[in-house]
Amino acid sequence: MLPNGQVTITFDNNPVPPTYLIEVTWDEAGVVPAPNYTILIPVLGI
Repeated sequence: MLPNGQVTITFDNNPVPPTYLIEVTWDEAGVVPAPNYTILIPVLGI
C-alpha cells in the first residue's frame, strides 16, 4: 500500500500501435514533487 496512492490508466487509440499509459503516484514525507512511476505500453496484435 502506498500512502495516498493513486493509479491512472489511459488508453490512446491514435498512435499506431495504440498505447496504454499507466501512472502511479503517492505521497512521501518531505519529498516534493511527489514520487511517481509512468509506464507506456504499446498494444500489439490487435
